[in-house]
Amino acid sequence: HDYVDADKWLTKSLELDPNNFEAWYYLGRARYNEQRFQDAILAFQKCLALDPHNVKAEDNLGLSYAALNRRDEAVAAYQKAIAWQSESIIKNSGPYIDLGTLLLDESRAEEAVGYLSQGAAISPEESRAHAGLGRAYSKLNDLPKAQNELEKAVQLASDNGSLHYLLGQVYRKQGLLEKAKAEFDRSAQLNGSHSSPVNDLPGRP
Repeated sequence: HDYVDADKWLTKSLELDPNNFEAWYYLGRARYNEQRFQDAILAFQKCLALDPHNVKAEDNLGLSYAALNRRDEAVAAYQKAIAWQSESIIKNSGPYIDLGTLLLDESRAEEAVGYLSQGAAISPEESRAHAGLGRAYSKLNDLPKAQNELEKAVQLASDNGSLHYLLGQVYRKQGLLEKAKAEFDRSAQLNGSHSSPVNDLPGRP
Protein backbone atom coordinates (compact mmCIF):
# COMPACT_ATOMS: atom_id res chain seq x y z
CA HIS A 1 0.00 0.00 0.00
CA ASP A 2 2.94 2.37 -0.60
CA TYR A 3 1.15 4.19 -3.40
CA VAL A 4 3.63 7.09 -3.61
CA ASP A 5 6.50 4.68 -4.28
CA ALA A 6 4.35 2.68 -6.70
CA ASP A 7 3.54 5.92 -8.54
CA LYS A 8 7.27 6.72 -8.80
CA TRP A 9 8.26 3.38 -10.33
CA LEU A 10 5.24 3.09 -12.61
CA THR A 11 5.97 6.58 -13.94
CA LYS A 12 9.59 5.54 -14.63
CA SER A 13 8.32 2.39 -16.34
CA LEU A 14 6.06 4.43 -18.60
CA GLU A 15 8.93 6.72 -19.55
CA LEU A 16 10.60 3.61 -20.99
CA ASP A 17 7.44 2.11 -22.50
CA PRO A 18 4.55 4.60 -22.81
CA ASN A 19 2.41 2.01 -24.62
CA ASN A 20 2.11 -0.38 -21.67
CA PHE A 21 -1.63 -0.24 -20.94
CA GLU A 22 -1.28 -2.28 -17.73
CA ALA A 23 1.22 0.19 -16.32
CA TRP A 24 -1.21 3.04 -17.08
CA TYR A 25 -3.97 1.11 -15.29
CA TYR A 26 -1.88 0.53 -12.16
CA LEU A 27 -0.65 4.12 -12.23
CA GLY A 28 -4.31 5.15 -12.25
CA ARG A 29 -4.96 2.92 -9.24
CA ALA A 30 -1.97 4.35 -7.39
CA ARG A 31 -3.06 7.92 -8.07
CA TYR A 32 -6.65 7.15 -7.09
CA ASN A 33 -5.40 5.86 -3.75
CA GLU A 34 -3.24 8.97 -3.41
CA GLN A 35 -6.51 10.92 -3.89
CA ARG A 36 -5.06 12.50 -7.04
CA PHE A 37 -8.33 11.87 -8.85
CA GLN A 38 -7.83 14.07 -11.92
CA ASP A 39 -4.43 12.46 -12.52
CA ALA A 40 -6.06 9.04 -12.08
CA ILE A 41 -8.63 9.95 -14.75
CA LEU A 42 -5.86 10.82 -17.20
CA ALA A 43 -4.06 7.52 -16.49
CA PHE A 44 -7.21 5.43 -16.99
CA GLN A 45 -7.97 7.32 -20.21
CA LYS A 46 -4.45 6.51 -21.46
CA CYS A 47 -5.05 2.85 -20.59
CA LEU A 48 -8.33 2.84 -22.48
CA ALA A 49 -6.77 4.51 -25.52
CA LEU A 50 -4.28 1.64 -25.69
CA ASP A 51 -6.70 -1.11 -24.65
CA PRO A 52 -10.27 -0.18 -25.64
CA HIS A 53 -13.06 -1.97 -23.78
CA ASN A 54 -10.88 -2.57 -20.71
CA VAL A 55 -13.70 -3.06 -18.20
CA LYS A 56 -11.58 -2.53 -15.08
CA ALA A 57 -10.12 0.71 -16.41
CA GLU A 58 -13.57 2.04 -17.36
CA ASP A 59 -14.96 1.05 -13.95
CA ASN A 60 -12.10 2.81 -12.18
CA LEU A 61 -12.56 5.82 -14.42
CA GLY A 62 -16.10 5.94 -13.04
CA LEU A 63 -14.80 5.74 -9.48
CA SER A 64 -12.46 8.65 -10.15
CA TYR A 65 -15.28 10.75 -11.59
CA ALA A 66 -17.45 9.88 -8.59
CA ALA A 67 -14.68 10.97 -6.21
CA LEU A 68 -14.79 14.40 -7.88
CA ASN A 69 -18.61 14.49 -7.64
CA ARG A 70 -18.86 14.27 -11.44
CA ARG A 71 -21.89 12.05 -11.04
CA ASP A 72 -23.17 11.92 -14.64
CA GLU A 73 -19.74 10.99 -15.99
CA ALA A 74 -19.38 8.32 -13.32
CA VAL A 75 -22.74 6.76 -14.21
CA ALA A 76 -21.87 6.83 -17.92
CA ALA A 77 -18.56 5.07 -17.25
CA TYR A 78 -20.18 2.35 -15.11
CA GLN A 79 -22.91 1.79 -17.70
CA LYS A 80 -20.33 1.57 -20.47
CA ALA A 81 -18.33 -1.01 -18.51
CA ILE A 82 -21.51 -3.02 -17.95
CA ALA A 83 -22.47 -2.82 -21.64
CA TRP A 84 -19.05 -3.97 -22.80
CA GLN A 85 -19.44 -7.29 -20.99
CA SER A 86 -23.10 -7.92 -21.81
CA GLU A 87 -22.20 -10.83 -24.08
CA SER A 88 -19.37 -12.16 -21.91
CA ILE A 89 -19.74 -15.44 -20.05
CA ILE A 90 -17.34 -14.29 -17.32
CA LYS A 91 -18.22 -10.83 -16.02
CA ASN A 92 -16.52 -8.31 -13.73
CA SER A 93 -18.81 -7.40 -10.83
CA GLY A 94 -17.11 -4.05 -10.15
CA PRO A 95 -19.22 -1.71 -12.30
CA TYR A 96 -22.47 -3.30 -11.11
CA ILE A 97 -21.50 -2.84 -7.45
CA ASP A 98 -20.11 0.65 -7.98
CA LEU A 99 -23.18 1.87 -9.88
CA GLY A 100 -25.46 0.31 -7.27
CA THR A 101 -23.49 1.98 -4.49
CA LEU A 102 -23.70 5.36 -6.21
CA LEU A 103 -27.47 5.01 -6.59
CA LEU A 104 -27.77 3.94 -2.97
CA ASP A 105 -25.83 7.00 -1.84
CA GLU A 106 -28.36 9.10 -3.78
CA SER A 107 -31.23 7.45 -1.83
CA ARG A 108 -32.33 5.49 -4.90
CA ALA A 109 -32.43 2.18 -3.06
CA GLU A 110 -34.91 0.41 -5.35
CA GLU A 111 -32.74 1.06 -8.43
CA ALA A 112 -29.61 0.14 -6.49
CA VAL A 113 -30.95 -3.32 -5.59
CA GLY A 114 -30.98 -4.47 -9.22
CA TYR A 115 -27.32 -3.63 -9.86
CA LEU A 116 -26.11 -4.83 -6.47
CA SER A 117 -27.98 -8.13 -6.91
CA GLN A 118 -26.25 -8.65 -10.27
CA GLY A 119 -22.91 -7.86 -8.65
CA ALA A 120 -23.59 -10.37 -5.86
CA ALA A 121 -24.60 -13.03 -8.38
CA ILE A 122 -21.36 -12.53 -10.33
CA SER A 123 -19.14 -12.38 -7.21
CA PRO A 124 -20.95 -14.05 -4.29
CA GLU A 125 -17.77 -13.78 -2.17
CA GLU A 126 -17.64 -9.98 -2.58
CA SER A 127 -18.64 -8.49 0.76
CA ARG A 128 -19.30 -5.04 -0.75
CA ALA A 129 -22.19 -6.38 -2.82
CA HIS A 130 -23.89 -7.94 0.21
CA ALA A 131 -23.19 -4.88 2.35
CA GLY A 132 -24.77 -2.65 -0.30
CA LEU A 133 -27.81 -4.91 -0.55
CA GLY A 134 -28.12 -4.91 3.23
CA ARG A 135 -28.10 -1.12 3.29
CA ALA A 136 -30.59 -0.94 0.40
CA TYR A 137 -33.06 -3.38 1.96
CA SER A 138 -32.74 -1.57 5.28
CA LYS A 139 -33.69 1.71 3.59
CA LEU A 140 -36.64 -0.08 1.96
CA ASN A 141 -37.60 -1.42 5.41
CA ASP A 142 -37.29 -5.03 4.24
CA LEU A 143 -35.51 -6.02 7.43
CA PRO A 144 -35.34 -9.83 6.97
CA LYS A 145 -33.60 -9.38 3.61
CA ALA A 146 -31.34 -6.68 5.08
CA GLN A 147 -30.40 -9.05 7.91
CA ASN A 148 -29.65 -11.89 5.51
CA GLU A 149 -27.38 -9.78 3.31
CA LEU A 150 -25.54 -8.12 6.19
CA GLU A 151 -24.96 -11.47 7.87
CA LYS A 152 -23.34 -12.64 4.62
CA ALA A 153 -21.24 -9.47 4.47
CA VAL A 154 -20.08 -9.90 8.07
CA GLN A 155 -19.18 -13.52 7.41
CA LEU A 156 -17.05 -12.46 4.42
CA ALA A 157 -15.44 -9.44 6.11
CA SER A 158 -15.57 -10.19 9.82
CA ASP A 159 -12.96 -7.54 10.69
CA ASN A 160 -15.00 -4.65 9.24
CA GLY A 161 -16.51 -2.81 12.18
CA SER A 162 -19.01 -0.84 10.12
CA LEU A 163 -20.69 -4.04 8.92
CA HIS A 164 -21.16 -5.24 12.48
CA TYR A 165 -22.62 -1.82 13.33
CA LEU A 166 -25.08 -1.91 10.42
CA LEU A 167 -26.11 -5.47 11.25
CA GLY A 168 -26.63 -4.39 14.87
CA GLN A 169 -28.96 -1.63 13.71
CA VAL A 170 -31.04 -4.12 11.73
CA TYR A 171 -31.19 -6.53 14.68
CA ARG A 172 -32.29 -3.66 16.96
CA LYS A 173 -35.07 -2.61 14.58
CA GLN A 174 -36.39 -6.19 14.72
CA GLY A 175 -36.24 -6.30 18.52
CA LEU A 176 -33.30 -8.73 18.60
CA LEU A 177 -31.61 -6.74 21.33
CA GLU A 178 -29.05 -9.29 22.54
CA LYS A 179 -27.82 -9.89 19.00
CA ALA A 180 -27.77 -6.13 18.41
CA LYS A 181 -25.66 -5.54 21.51
CA ALA A 182 -23.17 -8.21 20.46
CA GLU A 183 -22.74 -6.57 17.05
CA PHE A 184 -22.38 -3.06 18.51
CA ASP A 185 -19.80 -4.34 21.00
CA ARG A 186 -17.86 -6.05 18.20
CA SER A 187 -18.02 -2.88 16.11
CA ALA A 188 -16.66 -0.78 18.98
CA GLN A 189 -13.91 -3.30 19.57
CA LEU A 190 -12.83 -3.20 15.92
CA ASN A 191 -13.16 0.54 15.35
CA GLY A 192 -12.15 1.95 18.72
CA SER A 193 -14.38 3.96 20.99
CA HIS A 194 -13.61 7.28 19.27
CA SER A 195 -14.32 6.21 15.69
CA SER A 196 -17.56 6.42 13.77
CA PRO A 197 -18.17 2.91 12.44
CA VAL A 198 -21.12 3.85 10.28
CA ASN A 199 -18.79 5.87 8.05
CA ASP A 200 -16.23 3.11 7.65
CA LEU A 201 -17.91 1.25 4.82
CA PRO A 202 -16.06 -1.20 2.61
CA GLY A 203 -13.99 0.42 -0.10
CA ARG A 204 -13.31 -0.52 -3.68
CA PRO A 205 -10.15 -2.65 -4.01
